[in-house]
Amino acid sequence: MLIDIKRKTIFVAGLKTASTSIEHLLSPHADIRLTRSEWGKHDSVAQIQAKFDWLFLEEPWETFFAWAVIRDPIDMMRSLYWSHKREDFAAEPTLYTGGMDFDTFLDEWTELNSDQCRPQSDRFMTAQGRYGLDLLLPYDMLHDALPLVAPRYGLREILLPRMNVSAQVAESADAPDRTEATSGTVGHSDTSRGCPDQEVTKRIEARFHRDVALLKHARNHVTHLLDKMAEDMETNRDAPEGP
Repeated sequence: MLIDIKRKTIFVAGLKTASTSIEHLLSPHADIRLTRSEWGKHDSVAQIQAKFDWLFLEEPWETFFAWAVIRDPIDMMRSLYWSHKREDFAAEPTLYTGGMDFDTFLDEWTELNSDQCRPQSDRFMTAQGRYGLDLLLPYDMLHDALPLVAPRYGLREILLPRMNVSAQVAESADAPDRTEATSGTVGHSDTSRGCPDQEVTKRIEARFHRDVALLKHARNHVTHLLDKMAEDMETNRDAPEGP
């Protein structure tokens, strides 16, 4: 979670949505940085508002540009499942997913660790139940969409580093590409794509139906903004030079 008071910009960090990489890059531009879980790295909009009420009494939340990243719930569950297979979780049985099949993960692990499996949409709501973001970037569009955010920090571009190596392959569980696993099975996956089967997909989508709807809206909104940015760049390129 990052707050840039001067530029009036707030990054609301989510789980498994490149938040570590984003914070690593943008922390120098923030006045308030909560970059560890125990400090409130993944606080929701409502929690941020409560924690920094002294700030928002002077500068209302609505005067800030608040943004976040949302991930496809299926990818989110896969990422949680695979990342908790790392041996550093083995000492914590409630977190470790080594030797656990994906159905058991969905049925049992997600209940024991419900704080990590909250709908992402809940994170974006104010204490009054209103949507608290100005921009929501889809995780699978993140690299293309970051130019929409860069000017808010006085930057021309934002290039994310790779961080947080996962257990499944030497691939980042917190980076916006979909090369995580094509070996093994995930809920009887199609191993050529590493995706859960249709029944598991329906279970996840039903559980996180609000996230599914919000992700669809975010993709449409960001696509529109990127198209408009491209049109503006083309117009400026074709504009005649001044005398």
